[in-house]
Amino acid sequence: METQTIVLVLVSLCGGAALVMLASAYRSISTKVNVTDYEINRIEKQRDDEDRFRNLNLELDNLRSEYHKQVDRLENELDKFDRRIDSRTDKLNQKIEEVATIATTKLTK
Repeated sequence: METQTIVLVLVSLCGGAALVMLASAYRSISTKVNVTDYEINRIEKQRDDEDRFRNLNLELDNLRSEYHKQVDRLENELDKFDRRIDSRTDKLNQKIEEVATIATTKLTK
């Protein structure tokens, strides 16, 4: 009977130690999984941030391009207006010279 009791005590002690070791291993694995999950989340967030940054840069490039197109369009319009003004100024100067010539010829007669 004493041997059975000793064996039962030893088995119980070994079983308890085994449970403690299993619990410790579980905690260790759980911690590693949590760290891995954290790392995966951090990497995904970093990738999302990089994608957003890339998209913002693309949008900024598109806006710059649109801005330059608008500036070019406005410069072309200004050139057209300048040519019109020059043309009308030339016509006006020509008319003024004609009128001045006519007035001069009438005064000299």
